[in-house]
Amino acid sequence: MLMGWRRPFDLAITGLALALLALPAHADGWDDCKRTDFYAKISSADADVIIRGCSAIIDAGADTAKNLAIAYYNRANAYQSKDDWGRTRAIEDYDRAVALNPKYEDAQSTRRTAYNRACVWVVTYLRVGRPASEIVEIIDDCTNNPV
Repeated sequence: MLMGWRRPFDLAITGLALALLALPAHADGWDDCKRTDFYAKISSADADVIIRGCSAIIDAGADTAKNLAIAYYNRANAYQSKDDWGRTRAIEDYDRAVALNPKYEDAQSTRRTAYNRACVWVVTYLRVGRPASEIVEIIDDCTNNPV
């Protein structure tokens, strides 16, 4: 007699379990996509974890524009901490964060700082063996950029 209600109940529970398994792993991506400070010193391995977590959120594209801006910002900070070449990727992500959320002041401010640091690095790198006119042109481009 009890078997009459148990079969539909079991099916409902199984269906619910399968539905929960099919949901995106939202918390896992956000657990790895931690906010880091632009000036923070984090290990390259930690930066890689943050980059992977934020990239998963960005690639899924399922979050709100505001949350995607946060993911781009966090990934940019992780790129920034890695190395000089990460600065280019960081600036691209700061640009995306600002495009998604123009009122995101941290992203705007940090983008300016990252751009200025990148310009200083490029000028320093190019200074070796370059004519002064070329260096001046690069500096002008950096200082006149509307970032």
